[in-house]
Amino acid sequence: MITDKETNKLGLSPLLEKRYPLFFQNFKKALDENGIEPAYLPKTKDVWCVDFMPVQISESEFVQFKFDPKYLKPKKYHKTISDPSLICAQLDLSPSVTDIIADGGNVTRTKNKVIMTTRVMEENPTYTVRHLTDKITELFGIDQLILIPTQPDDFTGHSDGMVRFLDENTLLVNDYSKEPDQEFVRSLHAALHNTGLEVLELPTSIFDNQRTDDATGDYINYLHMEGVVFLPTFNRKEDDQVIKQFEELFNGTSIVPVASNQLSKDGGILNYISWNIKK
Repeated sequence: MITDKETNKLGLSPLLEKRYPLFFQNFKKALDENGIEPAYLPKTKDVWCVDFMPVQISESEFVQFKFDPKYLKPKKYHKTISDPSLICAQLDLSPSVTDIIADGGNVTRTKNKVIMTTRVMEENPTYTVRHLTDKITELFGIDQLILIPTQPDDFTGHSDGMVRFLDENTLLVNDYSKEPDQEFVRSLHAALHNTGLEVLELPTSIFDNQRTDDATGDYINYLHMEGVVFLPTFNRKEDDQVIKQFEELFNGTSIVPVASNQLSKDGGILNYISWNIKK
């Protein structure tokens, strides 16, 4: 698979500037200073591009999941559902299409491994676990699909707000020591332990938020592109600690803080809004 650190092109929704002007101003400045000129995806109905856009397998291959998540079933959300086929047609992109229901935000990837939460099982009840994992593994051309428990009260059930690959052998995971549901924490740690990967914890202050759909403090939802990591910051005491930790972890990569409070209040941060690919 194409990994985040290989990507050099960024797609964003044109709605981002209108809905989150303060955030957009900060983000666009950071992009400009790092020589990244985003493309604006046509016909988007929401800003969370990673969810509905296809997943890149190679420079010429993409996989399009069926974008029909259960969290958007209530009628009030119907107007926010983008049609990826219309967007891809405008981009002259012809991805392989599967009937599997999943979001790109639930695809945390490295070259030969992908991590998804068990939400993908809930979204596809007609599949057995074995059949679904085998099919996704085949679609991605990977060696291993790792399933982890869904974080309690997480609206979307995505993995990219929980864990990220630092490299082929190392995972970054949120510090869940303050999570009220310690059974979830034990299950998560067991699932990660069984991968055989090294696991490094990142500070998080998401448990200070009054609402469970507030992503403020979720530093792990950074945007990683070729030579640069755009790191969300929140004007919280953990900011400086996390910036320093990222500078040590991502040696040789520019760490660019981006004030993200306006965006995070609505449950998503930098990886959520980004469709970053390699061209």
